[in-house]
Amino acid sequence: VNWYRQQGIACVGYDRQGFGRSEGKRAYARSYKVFVDEVARLVVACERRYPDLPVFLYGHSFGGQTLLRYLIKRKPHISGAIVTGPHLQLSFQPNPLIVALGKITRKLVPTFTQENQLETSKLSRRAEVVKAYNEDPYVTSKLTSQTGIDVLEIAEELDGWKGELPVPTLLMHGGEDGITSPSASQAFAERNPRELTWKLWPGLYHEIHLEPEREEVYTFTLAWLEERLGAVHRPPESV
Repeated sequence: VNWYRQQGIACVGYDRQGFGRSEGKRAYARSYKVFVDEVARLVVACERRYPDLPVFLYGHSFGGQTLLRYLIKRKPHISGAIVTGPHLQLSFQPNPLIVALGKITRKLVPTFTQENQLETSKLSRRAEVVKAYNEDPYVTSKLTSQTGIDVLEIAEELDGWKGELPVPTLLMHGGEDGITSPSASQAFAERNPRELTWKLWPGLYHEIHLEPEREEVYTFTLAWLEERLGAVHRPPESV
């Protein structure tokens, strides 16, 4: 965030329901719609705070999944979107017993909580990034049945979706991501080429914006943004 601010880009973020500093049950929302509605409210907040500036949304991992869902379902009037490492498929096979238990308890006790099975060593090749994640008091290693199964079902829908995104979208993924599947992102890009720019980062893990090559990721992303900003601000041709 600080790097982009230094380039003159205003950044606004939020804590998703059930995560970070948000209130309520950890890792729980009553439905996936809650997460999509939060993105819609963020857009309104950005437009009110910066009424004369174009709005680009950025979503990573679970946030990348939610952003794609938002773009497809809500078709917002924004200038573009950046999606990195989205959960379309996992790079590992979740324990089928845990998934089955989640499906059963979602109907009976939706707040029933289990481990999210995330192997944090696969987040980044930088040990300090993994350490900071593991020690962050606002990070939870849990998932409730309601949210966990909702996320898996939305991933399955997106993994088969074919259509045209409503805004220019940059989709990026680390080639050695052990959390979410880079091949699923590439397949999504191949199914939906209009308005979508695909970028694979060979050798990078899940947190591409925190990897040793992060400056290259920042610079590439900024160049893509500036190209779209040029189109947004380009004066109309004289007739």
